[in-house]
Amino acid sequence: ITYILVAFAISLIGGALIGALLSTSRTVTRVAEGFLTFLLSIPKSLFLPLFILIVGIGATQKIAFGVFSSFAVVTVTTIVGLAQVDPDLVRMAKSQGANPAQVFLGVHLPSMTPSLLEAARIAMILNITGILIAEMYVSREGLGFLVSRYGQNFQVAELLVVILVVTVIGIASNEILRAL
Repeated sequence: ITYILVAFAISLIGGALIGALLSTSRTVTRVAEGFLTFLLSIPKSLFLPLFILIVGIGATQKIAFGVFSSFAVVTVTTIVGLAQVDPDLVRMAKSQGANPAQVFLGVHLPSMTPSLLEAARIAMILNITGILIAEMYVSREGLGFLVSRYGQNFQVAELLVVILVVTVIGIASNEILRAL
């Protein structure tokens, strides 16, 4: 659970910040959208061997793969959320003397919060999936390892218990984010 929460925090904060930075220029946004679309359209599990070669095996690899699995969703949602902010509200805030930080915190962030929370829900599920896949592939611990071990040994009852635990974690995290 720790890996999931760390990867989620990194992807949510990092994705929102990168999305906000990419939104500052239309040209940069267009180039980034092509790359982000590429990341969203391919199965992330194809990159797991590359992560193992670069990062190694262990906690860092699991967290990095969890972040990789969900980062693009948060970034794209941030870009889309910022593009949908009412320009009249931005203009009004600027006419009242608001600096860029105040415009972002007072206009952009409240306007895009609903879409960012939806992205957070999707990111959490992708984080859980990414970390489970990473654990299934090379780990000797964690729920993903147990899924792999029980599946290979045809231990159906134990496998179903682990699947139930993962399901409860997914539903609980989704409902907490939905409540926000």
